Amino acid sequence: FRDRRFQNRIATSNFTLPTALLIMLLVWLIGGVSYALPGEENIYWNHLHESAMSYLTDSAWGFICSLVASYLLVELNNSNALIRIRTRMTTTTYIMLLSAMTFLHPFQKGQIIVILILISYHLLLRTYQQMRPEGLVFFSFLFLGIGSIFFCQLLYFVPIYYICMRVHFRSLSLRSFFAGFLAIMFPYWIFFGYTFYQNDLSEFRHIYTFLTTFKP
Repeated sequence: FRDRRFQNRIATSNFTLPTALLIMLLVWLIGGVSYALPGEENIYWNHLHESAMSYLTDSAWGFICSLVASYLLVELNNSNALIRIRTRMTTTTYIMLLSAMTFLHPFQKGQIIVILILISYHLLLRTYQQMRPEGLVFFSFLFLGIGSIFFCQLLYFVPIYYICMRVHFRSLSLRSFFAGFLAIMFPYWIFFGYTFYQNDLSEFRHIYTFLTTFKP
């Protein structure tokens, strides 16, 4: 009975999230550090991964990305009142599931995409009934565009973003429409210039091929 009461105190107090983070750290240190991930076809992710490995290990980068994603989940809920009562259950559930799935512990592009998407969501939700939402719209679509460099199917979210801006957030105007369009195109302008300078446009053309290819 005493143990159960202690568990109830943890589950119903502000110690829930710190306890989940401690469990995640212990699990991260114990297992899931030696997975050999298959090579990626995305040349930009390969460059980023090689550069990151010169500073920290796969597991360390994976843990850092998971912490950042957990923090963004907390901020997303708090700033937008997605759940009407103050709770850390969403973030705690995410942390516990992530801890249990040890194959997600090494550094991989999905962790970067999660962070970029959460930042994009946070900025998009802040456009609600804004008189001048162009800046927020630009940066929201910019983070979505950067994420699509690593996983180009994210471009399918663009019309959904516009529909939400028109129907739910009431922030769609001609200025905000073109702000989002320019933001989505901005990363591709940069990488087109890079591939053109390298005299190898094949990687840039592969984006259109990947848009129609879905892999698990």
